[in-house]
Amino acid sequence: MKQIITSVFFIGFFFAANQVFAQDPIMLNKTDKEIYVQMSMDQDFTTYGYEKADKSSTIIICFSSMTANVEGNPKKCKLGSHYTSEEFSISYLGTEGNWIKAEAKVNGEASVFYLEKSAVVEE
Repeated sequence: MKQIITSVFFIGFFFAANQVFAQDPIMLNKTDKEIYVQMSMDQDFTTYGYEKADKSSTIIICFSSMTANVEGNPKKCKLGSHYTSEEFSISYLGTEGNWIKAEAKVNGEASVFYLEKSAVVEE
């Protein structure tokens, strides 16, 4: 019985510690009006930026931790597929319902796109 309790304690501790140290990949800083996408080794993620605040609209940009979603830009996104936003900046333009309106300038091309609000964490 003691071994079962000890095992349950360590499993619970492992999951709690994992949640504490896991970073959210997409962060919004409303103070400087910037959105940051960081690589997360703790969790797999894929988030798309859409042309309109509608999942059935054209995908403009892809952020993912998975190579299959990034290498070669398989979705043929206008602004490409990326692991992070380190090489360009994303400006926060506002909120429209369940969507975050943003603008990025990648390789000299600026575009407005929409991210699902549930994919973005406010700092």
